[in-house]
Amino acid sequence: MDATLMNAQAAPASPNNAMTRAVRDQIYFGGQHSPTALLVLSAWIVGGLLVIGIADWVHLLHRRYAVHSLADICAPESDCLCDRPM
Repeated sequence: MDATLMNAQAAPASPNNAMTRAVRDQIYFGGQHSPTALLVLSAWIVGGLLVIGIADWVHLLHRRYAVHSLADICAPESDCLCDRPM
């Protein structure tokens, strides 16, 4: 398949194209065709927030079950408050 054809098929789903289309439709056509472009932009925003949320959740799971020691927190050569008795 030709790379130009693949680009032409994927271009409507890109956020750059959707933003350009939304602005152009608002200026020239009074916003008649902008719901499609706004839907594409909304899907990218929701998808990005989902990726961030899943990455944060996985990070918290790994952190919760990791073995922690004072050596992880304080360097041995430093004068750390962790070594002092309370």
